[in-house]
Amino acid sequence: MDIFTKTSQRLFLIVGLMVAISLSSCDERKASVRLSSNEQPTESLDECMEFMFQVLNRKTQRQGGQKVNLFVKYKYDSHNEKLYPDYRKVRTTCIKYIQPSEKLPKDEQWEIITRKMAREVMDKYPVKAISIQWQTFPNEKPEGDALYEPGFHGSIYTIGDITPLAIPGSHKNVPNMTE
Repeated sequence: MDIFTKTSQRLFLIVGLMVAISLSSCDERKASVRLSSNEQPTESLDECMEFMFQVLNRKTQRQGGQKVNLFVKYKYDSHNEKLYPDYRKVRTTCIKYIQPSEKLPKDEQWEIITRKMAREVMDKYPVKAISIQWQTFPNEKPEGDALYEPGFHGSIYTIGDITPLAIPGSHKNVPNMTE
């Protein structure tokens, strides 16, 4: 067996293990698949329920006045439909963090804001895990007390068994929303 074949086999094995690990990140409980409510389970699958939303191109008074994107992904119990969180309420909870408040003034760091936001969602809603990405737009021509910041930046905060968000910044196709 030549070196190329051995290397190819090792690479195939490594990729296979990485796929297996990523597939096993969902909830470990098994869900029974049934064709109707009267039938017996036909197979058992790992079950995972996640939801994601985004808040794009919002103006904030934080840190000298910036534009931000907010991405939120969370995992919840898929076995009880009565416990599905209403994403609109979760979204409203998250949006309030975009503007300064008494507890989180305008110069608060992005990391502290995303941590407090994630913890409030975990405390307030039936969410098992969450990842939040606060993405601040570049500020290449600062006005007033704003800082020169040439690229997208921000924080990612994750609680629990969920893949952390890592969404790259882009000016393309971002609607102008100034709520």
